[in-house]
Amino acid sequence: MDRRLFLQSAVGLSLLPALPAGGDSPSPAPAAAEHPGGFAHLLECPLCWAEKCLTDPQTGEPFRANYAQRILLTQSELRHVNQLHRRTGASTAQAILALHWAVTHPHSQVLCYAPSIQDGDAVWFRLEDFLKCSHPLNGCVRYLGSQRIEIGPGSLSSLIRRISPYQTQSRSDSPSADLTRSGLTGQHADLLLVDNATWVPEYVWPYFKRLYSPSPTQPKGTRVRVYSTPAFSTEITQYARLCLDPKFDKTWSRFHLASWDNPEPLREPGLWLNFHNEFQARFHPDVERHFRRLRLRG
Repeated sequence: MDRRLFLQSAVGLSLLPALPAGGDSPSPAPAAAEHPGGFAHLLECPLCWAEKCLTDPQTGEPFRANYAQRILLTQSELRHVNQLHRRTGASTAQAILALHWAVTHPHSQVLCYAPSIQDGDAVWFRLEDFLKCSHPLNGCVRYLGSQRIEIGPGSLSSLIRRISPYQTQSRSDSPSADLTRSGLTGQHADLLLVDNATWVPEYVWPYFKRLYSPSPTQPKGTRVRVYSTPAFSTEITQYARLCLDPKFDKTWSRFHLASWDNPEPLREPGLWLNFHNEFQARFHPDVERHFRRLRLRG
C-alpha cells in the first residue's frame, strides 16, 4: 500500500486531495472543501479528525467529543499539564491523540505512560476499541504483543507503545537502576502521553525531562500531554509543581478543569475533602497554600 491509499483510509477518502503518482505533497482539490480548512486541517486537528473518521465504540455512531474532550483535543502548545476532575473523558482523548499522531506522522513513536498496568489499561483498551469499530485502515494495523501497536504500511508505519514503571521491592540510589525501573531505557518519543500523573513515581520525572528536552533531531523537543486528578495528599510532588507553580518550568502550559460544567449528575461525593479533590480537581489545601505563599513572595 502506498502513502496515498493509507492516508485515504486514515483521514477519510472524500477529504483527500489528489496526490501525484510519486509525490509526497497533496495538490488542491475541490473535495477538500467538504470540511472547513480542508485536508490539512484534519491532519492538524485531532478533534476534527476524530469526529470525521472515528466511530464511538459504545454507540456505533460517529464519535462526538464532550465538552472536556473538545478542549483536550485542541490544545496546541508543545507541553501541556492538565488538572482535571473525574469522568472528563481524558482516557478517550489520549487514545484519540495517539491514533491521530500515528496516522498523520509516519515513522514516529507515541509513548503512553501510566504509573501502573491497570492505569494504562484505561487508555489502551479505548485505543483498541476505536481500531476495532472505526476505519480498518485497510489492514494496516498490527498488534505486536500486548504493549505495542504498529499503524501504517511498511516504511510509513508508526508505533504506539504503552509503558509502566517496573515494580520492584528494593530501592537503589543508582541513577542507572532508576532509569531501568522507570521503563524508559532506550526509549524515544515524538508524542508522550502521561496518564494519572499524580501517582507517577518521583524518580521517573527526570527521565521524562530527558525524553522531551530539545535534541539535534528535535530542536523544539517532544510534544507532551500530562493528565491527572490531584491526589488527596500533602506531598508536594512534581505534578503539583507543574500545575501550581508557573515559575517552576515556564515551557509548560497549564489547564485546570473543575466539575462545575460537568454534564453528568454528580454522585454523592462523601466527605468535603473528597469533593474538593475529585470534583473540583484541587490539590490538598496544604499543598495549594504552599505555592500560594511562593507566588506572594515572588
